[in-house]
Amino acid sequence: MVVYSIGGIAAAILSACALVALRLRAAGTRSNSLDIAAVIGGLVFLASLLAAATPPFFAALDVFKSNLPPDGWQRYALIGALIGGVIFLLTRVLLGDLLASVVLWTTRRENEDAQPLATIVKDRLILAAVSACLFAASFSLIGFDIAWLPLLALPLFVAAFPIYQGQVHPWIEYRRAREVDDHEMPEVRAWLRETYKDGRIPRFKIRVRDTNLNNAMATAGMFGHLVVVGGGLLKSMEPHELKAILAHEIAHVVNRDMIWLTLISIAGSTCFIAWLNLVSPATLLQERGIYMAAGFGLIFVGAAMSFYPLTAIFSPRIELRADRVAATMLGDTRTLAAALTKMAELTEMPMDQRSWTHPSYKARIEALERLQSRLP
Repeated sequence: MVVYSIGGIAAAILSACALVALRLRAAGTRSNSLDIAAVIGGLVFLASLLAAATPPFFAALDVFKSNLPPDGWQRYALIGALIGGVIFLLTRVLLGDLLASVVLWTTRRENEDAQPLATIVKDRLILAAVSACLFAASFSLIGFDIAWLPLLALPLFVAAFPIYQGQVHPWIEYRRAREVDDHEMPEVRAWLRETYKDGRIPRFKIRVRDTNLNNAMATAGMFGHLVVVGGGLLKSMEPHELKAILAHEIAHVVNRDMIWLTLISIAGSTCFIAWLNLVSPATLLQERGIYMAAGFGLIFVGAAMSFYPLTAIFSPRIELRADRVAATMLGDTRTLAAALTKMAELTEMPMDQRSWTHPSYKARIEALERLQSRLP
């Protein structure tokens, strides 16, 4: 097992040197090639750290296994909680937080939505607890001597976490974001009052994320409709541009896009659980460390294969549809197109660069230009 640590440390040092070399060439602006190189280097660096941490992890795992109850639902619940925590670490913390931090550092870009470390830790602990509890509840059903009871684990696994992530967690994450004051965005608030009277949109809360975030987001969760505006947009956008951005976010609520995204996430969870069921007996339940290490690596790969392709297929279409609905609400596409152009400038995003979740600004603006000729 010492080989894992030595090899991991050596690979981590080499990948760190490569990241430093990339940072020296970075200019603090977005570049497709630099972003790709930073992501690949970051993945290698984090994977190397995981390999280096393998011996102490398995030592702790042996202690954990020796203290498990001999049988019964408690044993399976504890095993499930461990697997849920590890999966959350691999997917959310490593693939999300740490990889994003490495990429931002390498490319010399600032985190526009930087939060206090204590807030980030608290938020991740809440999510880790939810993940561990869901896995523990599902695995515990195996310990009951009732043939049909373990079948309840599948819908619990598949639906619970996506519903929490899409419908509940946004309200937890933005619970401290302040609501818009009466003197802020008077033009936008007047437009909203008129729109409410027409009954075209449901009522929702508008909150401000007091950071330099140049973005906005919407959710239609169990606690009502919510739109969150980044502080960067509030400072940089003209009132008519801000109205167009909010119209796009409102369109997500009108289109029930949060429900569709939750269903997409449930589909991804179904694929992931099927993959986990295939991988677990062959690797994670083996006594030899090499099999378990391979199993956690396959979980990492399976998570990426289950969630990213579905998001890449459907999410850009959802964004384009929200643009169309927003332009129809405004009666004009040019304001939204101008707002998107300014967002590209504020975020330093190349006009032709797309992401997993969004089409490029160029594609969105071209779609709006085609729509303009069909508006009354």
